[in-house]
Amino acid sequence: MGPRALIAVLATSALVACSGPHATATDARVRPSSRSGFYRVETRLINTGGSGQIDLTVRLRNRATGAIVTQQQSVDVEPRDHTDVALEIPAPPGDYAVDVGVQYPPR
Repeated sequence: MGPRALIAVLATSALVACSGPHATATDARVRPSSRSGFYRVETRLINTGGSGQIDLTVRLRNRATGAIVTQQQSVDVEPRDHTDVALEIPAPPGDYAVDVGVQYPPR
């Protein structure tokens, strides 16, 4: 490998390392918690970027009434991280659909 190619590889590596996380949430599911008045949301975070802190926003939408319960949590991720996350969210009884969003940089 020549000097120019080596410099290009090092520059690309530095940009990826400094770019921060690029995480997505997959396989989100919601079920009643063992705690009364709570629902348990489980999701997997897949990070294809660098390390850092992300904001995870979980929205539960009551399918019957349309009411939405939202909760945020900060999560630290590392490069090439696959992390399972579980949150206990207080919500009234209902049939909920779940949506999980990821934001970087955190607010």
